[in-house]
Amino acid sequence: MDKKEYITNQLKKSFGKKYENYCITRIYNLLNRLDVQIITQQLFKRENGRIALADLYFPQIKLVVEVDEWQHQKEWNRKDDIERTKSIEKEINSLSEILSFEPEVLRIDVTKSIEEIHTQIDEIINVINNRIEKLGDRFKPWTNESRTPEYYIKQQNISIEDNVQFRTVQEVSELFNKGYKANQKIYFKTGYPNEHVCCPKLQLEESSQNEFKNNPYINTITSDKKYIFEYRIDDPIGFVKDMIKWHSEEIRILFPKYKDETGFMMYRFRGIYVFDLEATKATLKSGKNRVVWEQVDNKIDLSKYFK
Repeated sequence: MDKKEYITNQLKKSFGKKYENYCITRIYNLLNRLDVQIITQQLFKRENGRIALADLYFPQIKLVVEVDEWQHQKEWNRKDDIERTKSIEKEINSLSEILSFEPEVLRIDVTKSIEEIHTQIDEIINVINNRIEKLGDRFKPWTNESRTPEYYIKQQNISIEDNVQFRTVQEVSELFNKGYKANQKIYFKTGYPNEHVCCPKLQLEESSQNEFKNNPYINTITSDKKYIFEYRIDDPIGFVKDMIKWHSEEIRILFPKYKDETGFMMYRFRGIYVFDLEATKATLKSGKNRVVWEQVDNKIDLSKYFK
């Protein structure tokens, strides 16, 4: 799908809501940048298990714009908006690797006059441009291109800031010169001692929602991406002791499975993690009984797998 089709498809999602459509279209046209991605009706998971659909989302700068109509002025709805905003901001952090600033939800009150609505939109445009300017060279222009394993192999390296993601584990394996066909397992050796690639399902450590139904393993990640906790439902103490005995020297290159901003399941590079032996032993004493993995690098030299 080229940019023309993508953009028009995003904008038409709000055609049934006249005020929302007016505001989103005006923001996009005034911004006048084809290197900035927009996502309308972005799905976010809330703390209470419900779903929030953000009116307009800018994934490159961790910014959401909500268009508030008359129903949002009611007291019960204002309280819900506060909880909704907190959930969206937390979910943005789980999707984004940008650490330069916190996620933000901006609101447009369309119960105001047209002049006041325009003023609000102008202020939002300023926030968008300021965030892009703050990123400087770290701002990643939107290309709407799916980069293949071959692209990164030619580059000879990958980094978290590159937003490296693939549709299948097979594509991930190609980065390590494995060339797997058919159904590739989510955990495999790279060929270097104690080094494995792991593609688990992860959820934020702070999330109250259980996303691991019928899964014997629960893997969580801290919001700063520095630590991963691995827990087995069946015999958790025995699991931790076995991991300490057999895997304490292990290095894991992480490509967890997640749903991206447009709703597709992807495998995204999260960094290199090592077994934190002392922290893992401490969980046995505290009763948490889980394995602790600590991030030690956010980039990989791919050239070594093709020597």
